[in-house]
Amino acid sequence: MYTHNVCILPDRQSYPEITNNSNLYASEPELLEMLTNYIQKPQACRQMGEIMHQRSLEYIPTNVVKRISQVIESSIHH
Repeated sequence: MYTHNVCILPDRQSYPEITNNSNLYASEPELLEMLTNYIQKPQACRQMGEIMHQRSLEYIPTNVVKRISQVIESSIHH
């Protein structure tokens, strides 16, 4: 995602929140349909890659540490 690649994840045993619950498949035919769609529509693939890149920025280490620190600080001050 960070490198503008499209992630397609299974709808279980993955981290769907990372992709904002998009590009999840429940079966092999659904996976094939998604892959075929992105191969046939490169512009859609590039657009989704950009969306996923933006989403990935929420999970870079400095942002994650900042959110964890805020939770710890708020716990200490309550």
